Parts: sequence; C-alpha cells; structure tokens
Amino acid sequence: WLELDGERFWLEITDRSDVGADLNAPEFNEAGNPQWSYDLIHEPAQGDVVFHFLQHEEAIVGYSFAAGESWRDQVARGAQGTSARPGVRRGLRGYTPIEPVTLEQIRVKEPEIVELRDRLQASVGAPLYFPFVPYTGQPLRPFQGSFVKLPAELVGLLSLPAVTSDGSAVADDKPRQQSASPIGTAYRIADEHLGVAEAGPMIRDPALVERSLRSHRATQNSLADHVRWTGLEPLSPSVNDQDWDLAWENSGVVYVAEVKCITHQNEERQLRLAVGQVLRYRQQLRLRHDEVVAVIAASVQPNDRSWSALCASLGIVLTWPGCFVDCFPAAN
Repeated sequence: WLELDGERFWLEITDRSDVGADLNAPEFNEAGNPQWSYDLIHEPAQGDVVFHFLQHEEAIVGYSFAAGESWRDQVARGAQGTSARPGVRRGLRGYTPIEPVTLEQIRVKEPEIVELRDRLQASVGAPLYFPFVPYTGQPLRPFQGSFVKLPAELVGLLSLPAVTSDGSAVADDKPRQQSASPIGTAYRIADEHLGVAEAGPMIRDPALVERSLRSHRATQNSLADHVRWTGLEPLSPSVNDQDWDLAWENSGVVYVAEVKCITHQNEERQLRLAVGQVLRYRQQLRLRHDEVVAVIAASVQPNDRSWSALCASLGIVLTWPGCFVDCFPAAN
C-alpha cells in the first residue's frame, strides 16, 4: 500500500536530542534479529516527509524531508552514545519545528484513528506499520519502534501541516526578489555523542555522511557557541533554505557557513567541496539579502596555507577552532 498516491509520510519515534539531524537504527535488535521498524528506514523516497514524535515531550514536534539513499554505518546506542553498533543511516534535510501535536490531542481522536487503521487493513491488508497502538483498558500510544508509516489520511486527521511530500516543491528554486527576508530557524545543537560515523567520504551524499562525524558536530557547535559569545544568534537552515550548516546575521550582513572535517589525507578534496558549496550558498542568498559573507569552518587549521590565500581572493572567510575570535570578534 506504500505505492498508493500521496502515501509519502512517515513518523520517527525518538528521544534524540538532535531530532531532524538524520535517521539511524541498528542493523539488528538486541536478540540479533532483523527488526522491521529498523529496516523501514530504507523505504522513504527522496523528498518524503518525516514527522518526528519526541517521547519525552509526548508530541509530534516537527518534520523533515528524506534526502538521498541510506548507507551502512556505525550508529550509537545507549546512554550518551556509549555503545556503537553496525547499523544504517538516512539523511534528512529541512527540519522545521511545528506547534506540537500532543499525545493527549491524538488520544482524543482514538475512535477515528482505530477506524482508519481497520479500514486500511481491510482494503490493502497487512502489514500497515501503523504508528499508534490501542490496548484494551489502556489509552492509545505510539508503537514501540523507532520508525513507522504515517498514513496520509492520518496526517489530515491530526491536523498536521499540509506540507508537500516533494521537498523541492516546498523549497522552490524560482528566483526571488532581492529583499531582507528572514533566513533559518533557531539553531539545533548537534549531538556530538551520537556522531560515530567513519564512512568513506564519497559514499552517498558526502555532506550527509560527514554530518554524522563527531568532529563535524563538535566544530559546528563550537562555531555556534562563538557566535553567541559575540552577542548574535546562530541559525540552522529551515525548509526554505539551502542545506548550509550554520548562519547568522550581524548589522544586516548574513554569514553562511559550511563545516568541513579535514585531515592531511583529505584536506584537498574537502576544501574543494567546501569552496563550491559556500559560493553557491552565497549566490542564492544574495537573491534575498544585499550583503552575504561565505564562511568555511574547518575542524583544524589546513596544512596547505595557500587555501587561506585562495579563499581570501574569493571573498570567503576560512576559519577553524582557535581562529574564530580573530575572524569574528565580539561587538563593542
């Protein structure tokens, strides 16, 4: 039934602190067996909508769009990511917070939800991978799994945002009139404990893979902390923005940053990628803002000092931890 028109909605059930960063799950459950809720991460198509249910808030709090294909990787499990296991990851883009739809609000509609489940099962059969489970004598609750199918009809029944299932249709590519329209949304701290990936640099989308690295998340958080220290607010991209890592505004000037983890072996490739990315971000943001500064935040100082000269010639700020204060001093 996943092939039915309009059935492009999913639900992540999680307690992650970095909700919207990606989808990930172990390859097998604790008993060493496949688990359909883990395997389902492979199924969303590019641009499918993933809503996020936070267990500790007991509410659906936002949505993202599936990006690229899944890849095998180490994933973190246990308290603060203390246990790494073979698993799978799936990239997400455009996380957008919403007015929470609480479990209490969902339970009010239990009769309609159960009726929908039964009707779907009668028409298309099982399994449905349905997101909410009723128990005799107990209230409705989310399924005890990390990833489930969210029927399109249930999206409407729960009054979830009517976002397009094709992410590119939401973030259209039409040129915009030059104006000081807002960018980004409140910064989402990247959970450094969950970043254990060591996947090859050109597996799938390299930007999605790299965001699973602890060093990427640590560098991004460090730059965000520095931006706050200067008295400004760091921003994460919203659904209408390109997929940059971090941005902020200062006196009408927009700064847009791409974070890159570099080593002696990958420095050339990583910085080449970064230059192309930030030039494109700057070009697109200049359709909306008069002044835009492109920033590359490397995890360490590049060994090849000619990169600083090249970036300067292109109007790009190349920086790294320990150099942030020189590039972006605090306001007087």
